[in-house]
Amino acid sequence: MVSALIIAPFHDEVTSSSSVVARISLDLFRRHNFEVDVLEQHDAVREKLEEIMHGRETPYSVVFYFGHGTYNAWEGQQNGRLEPMVDINNVTMFKGSILIGLTCSSMKNLLKASLTKGITGSVGFSEPVYFPSESTVGTRSFYSDFMRTFALIPLMLAQGETISECVKEFQKLTKEYIQLYEKERPEFYQDAKVWMENNMQFIEYAGDPDTAIAPKMVV
Repeated sequence: MVSALIIAPFHDEVTSSSSVVARISLDLFRRHNFEVDVLEQHDAVREKLEEIMHGRETPYSVVFYFGHGTYNAWEGQQNGRLEPMVDINNVTMFKGSILIGLTCSSMKNLLKASLTKGITGSVGFSEPVYFPSESTVGTRSFYSDFMRTFALIPLMLAQGETISECVKEFQKLTKEYIQLYEKERPEFYQDAKVWMENNMQFIEYAGDPDTAIAPKMVV
């Protein structure tokens, strides 16, 4: 059976937004008949993760992380503090899985290096990711625009698309928004344009470009 693990800390303004994308992803995967496990809020810690992985006999098809990240780690939460949840020392627990990091910077080192640890492929950002606050609306809801770009990645994977196609389509969609902002010039569009350009530039995949969740397994 196709399976997914969703990891989503929720303890500040940034993770409140990324948790929304996590919930959208959860709904998408369940609609496509995935077996889905979720570690969120205070369960998004290293100890809980290693506990759930220790009990699995087969790898997850895909592991999604939504939250804070660094070049070398996905950060969990512990009593309101950030702490490394996944780093190069324990990423081997995901051997045989696709890793998706919708977080700042982790493609720079962690996700690329994880390929030497048996990870089949990954998608993530090599530098900080930008996301407008929900209150930054003006004459357009930029929050909704950015939400749509991030939700595109789990949607495409759930439909059996490759990791390279996920990156290509994310870049295509962000470019369309950039062009729209330049044309219509809504209030605050300059900031939103720069943020979209940043996200478009720094998303990457690592591994075989044709890596995908097998379409024949997706219903």
